[in-house]
Amino acid sequence: PNIAYVLRSQLTIPRLRTLTIAPGTLVKFRSGQMWVEGGLVADAAGAAPIVITDFQDDAAGGDTNADGNASAPSRGGWNLRFRPTSLPASVLRNVQVRYGNRIYLDEAAPRIEGSTIEQMAGPLTITGAGSPAIVDNQFLNISTVPVAVSPFARPSFSGNTVANVPTLALGLLGGTFVSDFTLAPQTF
Repeated sequence: PNIAYVLRSQLTIPRLRTLTIAPGTLVKFRSGQMWVEGGLVADAAGAAPIVITDFQDDAAGGDTNADGNASAPSRGGWNLRFRPTSLPASVLRNVQVRYGNRIYLDEAAPRIEGSTIEQMAGPLTITGAGSPAIVDNQFLNISTVPVAVSPFARPSFSGNTVANVPTLALGLLGGTFVSDFTLAPQTF
């Protein structure tokens, strides 16, 4: 089987640079976060999924930390953060994201499609005026709402499913209005 990549601190993808993660790749976070200021292309459409998870997740790629059954994965140890300068375009397609804290889309607009986001401490968080496409994903076992949005965000949702969350709703993030604003009906 493929061996895991282990992220031990912060990894930054700078503006105008792209990190491509090939189908079937396993990335485990020991700690830290991945800052995407450039592009992240994790596209496994029609292939083996890409898995991004906690270092102690033995269900993905085996016992990476070589401790047998002495540890278990936990939520909240790492973040995946897309920044507003994210260029070129980013995509997560057929990616399993699990046992992290949150995925932040800070005024960013990646396409997240056909992926599974599960066992997360917090929601997929869309801040500012981001306009990501969130399509055909599964949100499973999230500790709070599956997605939280800024009132200024313009995400597009389609075909997503949710299971085992304590609140089946979109979380609304706080902020100060600088102009009139309308909350409109939203599908998921």
